[in-house]
Amino acid sequence: MKKILAFLFVFVFMACSQEFAFYKPNTSLEHYQKIENNKELFSRFNNREVEITGVFNIDFENLYLNIEERKVWLEFNSFDELQAVDGSVLDGAKLKTFNNKKVKIKGRFELGQTGHLGAYDSRIIDIVFFGSPD
Repeated sequence: MKKILAFLFVFVFMACSQEFAFYKPNTSLEHYQKIENNKELFSRFNNREVEITGVFNIDFENLYLNIEERKVWLEFNSFDELQAVDGSVLDGAKLKTFNNKKVKIKGRFELGQTGHLGAYDSRIIDIVFFGSPD
């Protein structure tokens, strides 16, 4: 009985693990500046390649990352798809499954009015990684 319970525990633990990673093939992911203090992002990292973590949101006309009560518009290049190790592609249907989940993104951060109706004061473009936080 103990072996069955141990097996079930491991199975449930692994099933609950929601690790995922989509990346741009043939791209180096090491040189992105990891932002530990997200408040610094908005003052020191304009037009730089960054790695940030926040809560991903997608709805009818908005695609953004919540970072400490600020919303950062996300621009995915639909012609340069992000892929998983198994070859699956990050598309709109898959993106919806990550709604309201914490994610890590690597891309170029830019300040300036952007997004749907210019409602955002910053954006991340040239996204090369979308995955689970560390």
